[in-house]
Amino acid sequence: MIILLSAVVAVLVVAGAVVWFNAESYEDKVADCKRAVGAYDFDAQPVEEGGTIPGCEDVKRDDYLALVLSNTIANMPKEDRDLLDYSDNGTIDGSIG
Repeated sequence: MIILLSAVVAVLVVAGAVVWFNAESYEDKVADCKRAVGAYDFDAQPVEEGGTIPGCEDVKRDDYLALVLSNTIANMPKEDRDLLDYSDNGTIDGSIG
């Protein structure tokens, strides 16, 4: 009886480990969302306020918004970007020439 119980426990542990190792991590979900944001046409298919695009449903709201903002800035023409020369401490204390 003990041998049978030990075998069942061992099988459950191995099955649990396989499922856990094959599960998609949060970083994988964020990477998938980043690819989805890069390929999505926001002009042709606007997203409702508070909504997300397909592929980003499991990503935290702050991370999703950061990915959208990052993609928007990356696709901006360089002349439209803020090119102020901020000092290393994050302030504008005399670093603009």
